[in-house]
Amino acid sequence: MRYDAVLFDLDDTLTVTRVVKFAMHKAIARERHGRTLTDADIAAHYDLPLEQSLRALHGTPETPAADLFALLDRYQPRFPHRAQPDALTVVGALLAAGLDVGVVTGSPESVARPVLAALGFPVARMLGVYCYNSAHLRKPDPAVFAEACATLRARHAPREPTIVYVGDALVDLRAARGAGIDFLGVTSGTVDAVAFRNAGADRCVPDLTAALRAVLPGERPR
Repeated sequence: MRYDAVLFDLDDTLTVTRVVKFAMHKAIARERHGRTLTDADIAAHYDLPLEQSLRALHGTPETPAADLFALLDRYQPRFPHRAQPDALTVVGALLAAGLDVGVVTGSPESVARPVLAALGFPVARMLGVYCYNSAHLRKPDPAVFAEACATLRARHAPREPTIVYVGDALVDLRAARGAGIDFLGVTSGTVDAVAFRNAGADRCVPDLTAALRAVLPGERPR
């Protein structure tokens, strides 16, 4: 199938996030609280909305949200996101081929846009960066795709656009399936090929270079 649009998840799909942020949370706990956090401790709260995650790991029910985010702001420069190998060239190749490219992420806009811009992604040329918003929509709720899909339908009217979502998690798969769009799993996160297939994914690939070949057969990053 020739797609009109490719939508990407952000964390551990376009960027290397989990290992970096686990190291950050361990440093905060050690340096600020004299505690040792394990991977299991962090994983238990990692996929919560950001404020809830920070509160569970580094605060109390009474800690002001502003203090939690200020703590995050102090540590994030030491633990920056990194782009996945070939992420920039893959996005560039898709744009050069005339496809719409966007990001649908559970990260707040205040995090996602600066991260993408700092890593050199061509945000101004992209369809949009659709984030965890005031309605508090989170995957696997398929409504996370509503704004992106509405924009694409308007751009490609009167026909229905063909869309694929590239993500690293099972919630990505469930959200895409619920929204009626194709899904391509990448095993750059914590979900391997067997788990994707057992969850019903038709396709999964090891990295973004392989994702590019799946979306645009014969295309290679330049």
